[in-house]
Amino acid sequence: MDVWRKFKAQAQTFADKEMQATAQVQTFMEQIDDTVLNVSLAGKGFQTGKEEDLVNMLCDSAIVSLNMLAVSCEYLYKENDRNAIDLGRKRAHDKLSELKSSNNAVYELIEPH
Repeated sequence: MDVWRKFKAQAQTFADKEMQATAQVQTFMEQIDDTVLNVSLAGKGFQTGKEEDLVNMLCDSAIVSLNMLAVSCEYLYKENDRNAIDLGRKRAHDKLSELKSSNNAVYELIEPH
């Protein structure tokens, strides 16, 4: 009976770690979506001639978003989570390709950076 309890405890610990890892990857994917959106909104604001204060605020938001994404990437790198990093790279590429097809002018503005 004692062995069964240990097995159940180990199985539960494994399940908890797997759920946490899945949630972490999902959050990372959402963070990539938000970062690309923030950067593209700043580009759209500039491209459409919005007020300078608004464009500056959007750029500040994009910078914060990029910095937080860098922190997440560094964490995943230190944890040696190549799967999440590769998924994130693909997600960012897909989102930027989407932007290129939907608003090429904004894409051309932000792509060199």
